Amino acid sequence: MSGAYGKEMRAGLLVGAAIGGLCALLNVAVHWASVYGPQLWAIPGVELLFLPALLSLLLVPFCVLACALRRTRRGGIAFFSAAMATVVLIVIGTVIGDRTRESGFVALAQRARPLVEAIEDYEAAHGSPPESLDMLPTQVREGLPRFDYHVGSKAEEIFHGNPWALSLDAGTGLLNWDQFIYYPLQNYPERGHGGYLERMGDWAYVYE
Repeated sequence: MSGAYGKEMRAGLLVGAAIGGLCALLNVAVHWASVYGPQLWAIPGVELLFLPALLSLLLVPFCVLACALRRTRRGGIAFFSAAMATVVLIVIGTVIGDRTRESGFVALAQRARPLVEAIEDYEAAHGSPPESLDMLPTQVREGLPRFDYHVGSKAEEIFHGNPWALSLDAGTGLLNWDQFIYYPLQNYPERGHGGYLERMGDWAYVYE
């Protein structure tokens, strides 16, 4: 079949490579920007990049049927080739994008260490953590996203007995509420905050 319908297959692969390659590059670029760019830690609407892959998978049964019929075989082969190339490239781009984003959060955990140490130093000097991050030197927050700071009884209730905690909205879509959190007691549960937790250095990423 590849010899008789090689032209159709090549045309389909080229179209799929163009669509899937563009989505893959955008996926990697957006994930890279989310952790290395200017304060774009949450990624609203990123799931739109998966629509071509979803549509391609929905077309597969019709493409297979078209390939089985002599009259529509050429078009079926072209569309099937395009669909498969699109799906494969989008999956590859998603994997690379996720790995890029994960490494960015690991690096963020290291960069946020001065902020954590400043809170700990304040707590050691005053007997309790600061009521607000604004009570700390501004230089410990430079180059960092704006973390949500939780302190007092509410922090102990929500963050498993911790006297204070840091969190950051890290959602990867319009209907996703991932978080990046820090517990000073390091007593992260396996599940909590609406999802499961993965350790990233001294921090944890919550997959909602």
